[in-house]
Amino acid sequence: MKTSYKTLLAITALIAVFLLGMSSMTRGPAVQPANIAKDKFSGERALIRLSDWLKDNAPHPSQSALNKTIRGKIVNDLTSLGYKTQVQSALSCTLHYPGCSNIDNIITRLPGTGNGEAIMLTGHYDSVPAGPGAADDGAGAAAIVEIAKMLKQAPQVKNDIILLITDGEEGGLRGAAAFAKSNPLMKDVRLVVNLEARGASGPSTMFETNDGNLSLIKHFAKTNPRPVANSLSYEIYKRLPNDTDYSIYKPLGVQGLNFAFTGNVFLYHSARDTVANLDKRSLQHHGQNAWAALQAFGNADLDKINADKADATYFDVFGRFLVHWPSGWNIPLSVLALLLILGALVKSRQCPVTLVKSFGSILALALTLSAIGWMLSFPLGRWVDLFYLDHPTPWPGRLALLGGAGLAVWLVVRFVPLAKKTSFNTLVGISGMTLALLSLLLSIIISGASYMFLVPSLAIALGLMIDVLRKSERFTIAAWLGLIACTYMALYHFVAVEVILSYKQSHLRILPLFSLCLALLPFFFEARQSSKRLFTKTGLMLFVPTLLLAIISLFIPGYDDHHPRTFNLIYLQDEGTGKAVWVSETASGQDKNFMKTAGFLPLSRYKNTYRLAGPRSVQKRADNRHLPGAKVKLLENTVKNGQRTVRLEVQSSLRGYELSVAFPFDKDGAHAPETVRINGQLAADYRRKATQSKYNNRYWRPLDLRGFGNGIYQIKLQGPADRFTEIVLADTKSLKETELDGMGALRPHDSASGFNGNRAVVVTHIALDEQTP
Repeated sequence: MKTSYKTLLAITALIAVFLLGMSSMTRGPAVQPANIAKDKFSGERALIRLSDWLKDNAPHPSQSALNKTIRGKIVNDLTSLGYKTQVQSALSCTLHYPGCSNIDNIITRLPGTGNGEAIMLTGHYDSVPAGPGAADDGAGAAAIVEIAKMLKQAPQVKNDIILLITDGEEGGLRGAAAFAKSNPLMKDVRLVVNLEARGASGPSTMFETNDGNLSLIKHFAKTNPRPVANSLSYEIYKRLPNDTDYSIYKPLGVQGLNFAFTGNVFLYHSARDTVANLDKRSLQHHGQNAWAALQAFGNADLDKINADKADATYFDVFGRFLVHWPSGWNIPLSVLALLLILGALVKSRQCPVTLVKSFGSILALALTLSAIGWMLSFPLGRWVDLFYLDHPTPWPGRLALLGGAGLAVWLVVRFVPLAKKTSFNTLVGISGMTLALLSLLLSIIISGASYMFLVPSLAIALGLMIDVLRKSERFTIAAWLGLIACTYMALYHFVAVEVILSYKQSHLRILPLFSLCLALLPFFFEARQSSKRLFTKTGLMLFVPTLLLAIISLFIPGYDDHHPRTFNLIYLQDEGTGKAVWVSETASGQDKNFMKTAGFLPLSRYKNTYRLAGPRSVQKRADNRHLPGAKVKLLENTVKNGQRTVRLEVQSSLRGYELSVAFPFDKDGAHAPETVRINGQLAADYRRKATQSKYNNRYWRPLDLRGFGNGIYQIKLQGPADRFTEIVLADTKSLKETELDGMGALRPHDSASGFNGNRAVVVTHIALDEQTP
């Protein structure tokens, strides 16, 4: 059947159905009630616990009074379930996030019938200074305690189960670091199941494992009723500068399943990360995933799983089941798909010259697609002030990009000259060959990502074999099988990349739709050949809605009450000069109305020499509140062979959440020491180069000391005397709304404090060339 109105309608219906089916990408399963069977996870029961822990709806960073209260509640909950808990207290320092924290981890262990090998289920209970952390990571901690209850009522399994709820994750993974470094239970851990969040809604996605994960994925796929996972996310994540507690255990060679939900990123690390704003379905999915993992591996041979050297390639189908195979198959399967497609084309006597010439249309399609994405990035991304990842109303933008992708195909068919003998069959063949070649390339470079093109190329290869065997004049089955596979893969990843790409990057965000464009190419070509009127109408039906949706997106507010922009106010006082300023810190552009009403005009950019605020901050003069700075005693300041050694005795005066040690940072780099030790522990090593670790060069920031209270700490710094000439101590505490000089009420309603929140910082300078003990 030639391409007709009915064919184009069927294609539109297919895309619409698949797009609706992608709901698995945007939400978790239904919340199970409290009276559900005891062997089923109840999000409602977990929510009751979480609501009790966070009833104050306030931040609880490490060692804060509320942090201690919540820790006590968690310990009491576990004790009431019959667990013997221990609290691991330590000063923990990390190098990849320079600094130290006083932490209190909550640990308990449920013995199995085996030899002591253990699965560790873990999350963290501390929050950022700005918000209560209901999603990050109260949901994970609540799910763990609810599962602790289920374990007591379930049959005993072979492997021990360690429940670890860490402290100090937000300060730099320091609770996990303390457990891995000094807790004797670590030696028994063979598998880590970690629960995290980078938002407040969405499905609990298994986004990270370890190398050699084939056996792990087989068990995971067999037992998880609602898996949302793909090997591309793991390939991408290990190249990103993001971390969770599993980042501590992974280098030790311990296999892991790392889960997180990532919707409503606006709420991540904000004052509005509350129980009320947490999507209860995300909590439900967290618990289901963790419980399924414990059931899958409770009686498994964990040493055998850890010994596996083979990787898996995998992806879920609408969040219902996981398709997986050994990654070693990717190259042979890609070659097989390519050979089958070539064989079918030879068998059907397709002209080789025409095939080669038609590849120009593929290159033109890729360039046109990216160009349309770039043009749409302005109305969709509102380059000035839109949040970098999330959007309160994403569907107009999604549909505009989808329409733009279809328009790219139309433009190529309409304006790119094709070989005279190009046909529907030719374009089906070169689309399949392109997909197979891309699959082969990715199999060599990033094997876990190859399935995006491997599955559609195999589908086209299968269809071509059927068409050739049936002696069909038209490759109908190949075209439709390819369209179905390409539509799923394209839409699946089109929605998934929202986690890492904003609408400002629409030239990249549109690229997952390339495989769909390839599958549409023969249909659009045939539509033009059979009816110019139909083809013209198709172009108009793509262009007009895309244009209208782009215009609508231009006027949609970039923020609202449930999707607030990050907005902090910082009182910054220099103890030496007596000068004080208010700093407006935001992750996006400054709000013009606030700048005017709060007296920040004319704008004066905050000179962020010591990285004590965000890069877009502005300042205005403030009345000096005469807050006390950190108490410092210089014990040593010596120079020998060009190396300076400094020893300090330091105590916080504000007793807030953080005391930082900062160094000047200018266009020549950081004037930092080479090493810093806190109470004898190595807390920073700035000698390491970027090639040695993915963490370096990101953290030329203050070395933070968290949860120090009124303790006195010894700091030893060593570095080249010609560059290491100054130290700044920044004593920091949170500020309440009533302490913001009335500016809190002037801030936009669609904003919320985030990350380190509203705070007072008192800076103390130590010029080392002028100081002696």
